[in-house]
Amino acid sequence: MLKTDTQQEIPAGLLDGNIEIFAHESNLSFTNAGKVRPIHRIKTFILQYFRNEMQASGKGFKILAKWYNGNSKKMLYQWIWYNYGGFTVGVDFNSETKETNREIWNCGYKTSCEGYGYICQKIKGCSGEAVTRREIAILQEISKGYPDKWIASNLLMKLNTLLVHKKNISRKICVHSKSEMVAFAVAKKLIHYDRNRET
Repeated sequence: MLKTDTQQEIPAGLLDGNIEIFAHESNLSFTNAGKVRPIHRIKTFILQYFRNEMQASGKGFKILAKWYNGNSKKMLYQWIWYNYGGFTVGVDFNSETKETNREIWNCGYKTSCEGYGYICQKIKGCSGEAVTRREIAILQEISKGYPDKWIASNLLMKLNTLLVHKKNISRKICVHSKSEMVAFAVAKKLIHYDRNRET
């Protein structure tokens, strides 16, 4: 017998007129009305919403201008990449309300990018405090299962400094163990979790 009351979340744009943008390899694409299209085919008025958001970012806009010598198309696509490039079930652009919904995803550069918090959003824990780039690097190392002494040595800091960072991380994200830190890192997409990886 077919069960008909099962509900699951479907990414925006597959069954509705909303938009979900995602990065794959070196390309940006979006879903809309059940189709996947390259980002350059998105409607101009939608791009204008993203452009306005980018221009209002202040320092983020200045950093992008420096990186791309003022090339507005490259700046805009990079803004979209950093803020909307993760494939989620959430709506990146709501076609009814005309609102955007920035997301946090692992672009791969959060620990070294001067644009962290200016171009993309800062990652915040339950305390509302932002997690720093250094703390993200520590969370990534903890997630790999390395012992504290190795992490401190690898990140060129004293063990006591690492322990202070871990205490600050615990306070910011409201956790009490390494496993909870790893769960936070996975949930915030700071690390790639591959359930098919052989151990």
